[in-house]
Amino acid sequence: NSKVKLTTAKYYIPSKRCIQSVAYDDNGQPIHVADEDRAVFYTKNGRPVLDGGGILPDIKLEAKTDAPLMKALNKQFMIFNFVTDLMKNGEAIDSLELYHFTDFNRFTTYLSKQNFHYDTESEKLLNELKEKGSEENLSNKFMQQVESLTSLIEQKKAQELTQNKAVILSEIEKEVASRVANVEGRIRMSLRNDEEVEVAIKILGDAKRYAEILKK
Repeated sequence: NSKVKLTTAKYYIPSKRCIQSVAYDDNGQPIHVADEDRAVFYTKNGRPVLDGGGILPDIKLEAKTDAPLMKALNKQFMIFNFVTDLMKNGEAIDSLELYHFTDFNRFTTYLSKQNFHYDTESEKLLNELKEKGSEENLSNKFMQQVESLTSLIEQKKAQELTQNKAVILSEIEKEVASRVANVEGRIRMSLRNDEEVEVAIKILGDAKRYAEILKK
């Protein structure tokens, strides 16, 4: 019950450029090639495009689920388990299209009860620095400065919950939808909440802006 897809040719698009990587190391892994070393091709509108490295979007949006907080929430199954608790307590869902989860405080309270915690890469480095400082008997002033930096990171992490509120609510809604209508439900909710889809619809509905983008 398994399948293997084997690509035996390169992937070219109408501008005749290859969008796959054009350089590989001895292990077959793609190697980054600087823009000035990549071949230039042109679209029908005369836009210069480079080979290798895929197709770059005309409008770049931030990948919000890549934030360390979001990765930690998913890795520790906080959203998954929260929704399980939510559904057990009879969350009312009349229509996926109209459903919105708005009780953010309920989620933050849940995190507190679960003692949710995660270490950023900066914190890991600071912890190593503290260990080395202790081993080398560095001054109290040095250790206090490290503690001060650690405190600043903790303050920033506390703010990240609020800063990522919209993304968290969207992830909760997608998880709820998957419990109601399985994969189809998650897809429907994902499309409803997808910023990329929203921006694309706006651009496609604005003929002037659409034409301007294609001229770039």
